[in-house]
Amino acid sequence: MCTNDGLREIKKYEQIDKIISEVAVSKFINHLYYLTEECVAFSLLDERIDVNTKLKMAQKMQTEIDEMEDHAKKLNLKISDIPTFLSKSNEEILISLLSKKSADIFDRFKIENFLHISPFEWLNSSAYQKGKNAIEQLKVVNDSAERGVKLIEDFNNSITKDESQKQFLLQTVKDYRSRYPHSTKSTLSNPLNI
Repeated sequence: MCTNDGLREIKKYEQIDKIISEVAVSKFINHLYYLTEECVAFSLLDERIDVNTKLKMAQKMQTEIDEMEDHAKKLNLKISDIPTFLSKSNEEILISLLSKKSADIFDRFKIENFLHISPFEWLNSSAYQKGKNAIEQLKVVNDSAERGVKLIEDFNNSITKDESQKQFLLQTVKDYRSRYPHSTKSTLSNPLNI
């Protein structure tokens, strides 16, 4: 995981251009909401993560799972939190995000739990290899806007293939939105002026 390292480099850029650094930091931290307790468990299957870090994560997930907090954990940072965040190591961040939901990775993706094996031997474990393969096969969509665009493209093509009909449909929706800008009862009960 290079979240902390990448953010540290962007923050360091403020010595060259403070405004660009602040904008880049702001954009960077807006995308950290993807880093959840479920996603952090993927790092167990990532070869870029240090084996000692994986060992600590596995130990925490095995021994402290009943004592872990059960509420959702996400990395939500404000600009004012950056100095504290940058003082933490990547290992500390990963371990702090672990929760009961992190262990759901095994059930959700039908991966045999390999945490009882030493991380130094995971590469030789068939359970680890199957899990790694399952995670690598996931299709990742990184933005709800992309999903929205795909949804409207599919919807648009399901109604009609004729371009003039598509344009008519879009004009009709635009007209409806101008007449009924809100979906409140009072707006919808107004008489239709044609």
